[in-house]
Amino acid sequence: MAFLPPRQHASSMRIPASNLKDITTHLADKGWAIAADVIDAQQVNVLRQVVLDRCSPCPPGGTRLDGKVIQHAPAVLDLLRTPRWMSVMRACIGEDDVVVHRTAALLRMGGSPQVGWHSDFDFAQTPPTNQDQYLNRGEWPNGPWFYLNGSHPDRGGLAVVEGSHRPDWQPPTDWDRSSGWDLPGVVELHSEPGDLVLFGARTWHAARAYQADIPRLSLGVGLRPARITIPYPHPPSAEAHDFLTTLPADVAPLFRGYAGWIVG
Repeated sequence: MAFLPPRQHASSMRIPASNLKDITTHLADKGWAIAADVIDAQQVNVLRQVVLDRCSPCPPGGTRLDGKVIQHAPAVLDLLRTPRWMSVMRACIGEDDVVVHRTAALLRMGGSPQVGWHSDFDFAQTPPTNQDQYLNRGEWPNGPWFYLNGSHPDRGGLAVVEGSHRPDWQPPTDWDRSSGWDLPGVVELHSEPGDLVLFGARTWHAARAYQADIPRLSLGVGLRPARITIPYPHPPSAEAHDFLTTLPADVAPLFRGYAGWIVG
């Protein structure tokens, strides 16, 4: 097997957030895109604090995830009121009528191990049995993340396999998903704190071991076409019910058919 150089630096591929055509074209062709400066420094700082509040404490070398951050942080609701973010999201989904699909806050401490190669898409051919399976079978972009300290290859940032978003893409049978960074098509992404990193529903991605003195703070808010409903068979938890029934009127329409995270 012939290999590409393992570290293709992608910093030059940050696309201005106003250039929706280039963002959507790059996402469709490559399986990833970086929309530059989608939120400003003030909003970055507010969202950093959200992640810290929701994911602390976290031990040295650890990782902590909050899969229902929007239910507890009004500042995340403000993204839905941010025209530039909404424009990018609607353009990448390809529809104007969208709803909130799922959200997450993620904190990684210095010394946290590599995250191996994986796709968030649920490829199972059997009926879904848990909430992740219900939520991870859509073909719309399912990976819109802010890396609120930036994503930098030299300290353990995000990488993708370019082209792996296509339904006919298959990982090599001899690929070591825990350490196989020399796979053809691997691109290590370089984003700044206000950039929105996008990848397709099927795009394979990974992150190197995180090597920095400050926590890596990430926030993701995914939308989907409103016409697509998630047939999740369980009613919302009391917590989710209270959240949904007390939403401000201006954002409540974006939670039609909300299914994640409604348990626990």
